Parts: sequence; structure tokens; C-alpha cells
Amino acid sequence: SDFTAGADLQKPANAATSIVDDIQVYVHDVIDPQAERQRLEKQKEQIESGLKPLQAKLGNENFVSRAKPEVVEQAREKLTQLQEQLETVDRHLAELNN
Repeated sequence: SDFTAGADLQKPANAATSIVDDIQVYVHDVIDPQAERQRLEKQKEQIESGLKPLQAKLGNENFVSRAKPEVVEQAREKLTQLQEQLETVDRHLAELNN
């Protein structure tokens, strides 16, 4: 079996995808596309449930103006991270539908 690591690698067809922070792991030819779709949908729901409170918090002018700057920055960083994860999950779901 082969192992390949690197930046900007293309996702192989029928590869399972796992996303941890900003790292994506692909495992070739081991997935049931339907099960993978369900897993990604569940992951998408979890990400979206994490996004909603952060978006509400950062949309609250009282929080942004009264909280310590480092707390606001942490919330913004987490929001960006979750948005990137959501984009990745959406992309992988679209690839499964092709």
C-alpha cells in the first residue's frame, strides 16, 4: 500500500474523507458512497450547529464592543475555521453526487 502526503493533493474517486482542523485525510477505495454521504451530512450538521452561536455572538454589537479583544478574535478565528470546514464538507458532498 502507498502513502502520499502533501499540500493541494486531489481527492481520489471513492475515497473516504476526514477533516480535522485544516488537515484532510483521504482513504482510497474503501467507502460505500451512501454511507460516506451520510457521514458527511452528519459532520455538516455538527459544523453548522457550531457556526450558529458564533455568528450570533459576533453579530451582537454588545459582545463585540464589550468583550476582551482576544476573546472576540478567538471567536472570529473559530468562525473562519468552521466556515472553511463547511466549505470542504460541501465540496466533498458535491463530489460524491457526481
